[in-house]
Amino acid sequence: MLQDPSLDGRFGEFGGRFVPETLVPACQELEAAFRDAWADPLFRKELDDLLRDYAGRPSILTECHNLGKQLGIRLLLKREDLNHTGSHKINSVLGRYCWQNVWARSTLWPRLEPVNTVLHLQLLLLCLA
Repeated sequence: MLQDPSLDGRFGEFGGRFVPETLVPACQELEAAFRDAWADPLFRKELDDLLRDYAGRPSILTECHNLGKQLGIRLLLKREDLNHTGSHKINSVLGRYCWQNVWARSTLWPRLEPVNTVLHLQLLLLCLA
């Protein structure tokens, strides 16, 4: 969510940040870094391209004819389960990959190239998951 919290620290009706006080500075630093990266058009384009090319975004819709007929409606399912390794894992891997490249632009670390390293990162992170 990219909205700012309310005066009482909540994001919408139900959301909030509930972490131990010792983690608040780290969370604030992470939030600032994320907002900077999200405002970077290069980061957004790279992430969008990777999600399209490696994760099959936007996810396909599948019409469920029989169940829709029984319910008397047109039923469409967004098939996140068809994404390679499942939606949450591939999203995490590609997001981390893009984040590493944003971080590499501000340091001396080399950038990773997507042709061969995305799959290596994905396998590594999936093994650690």
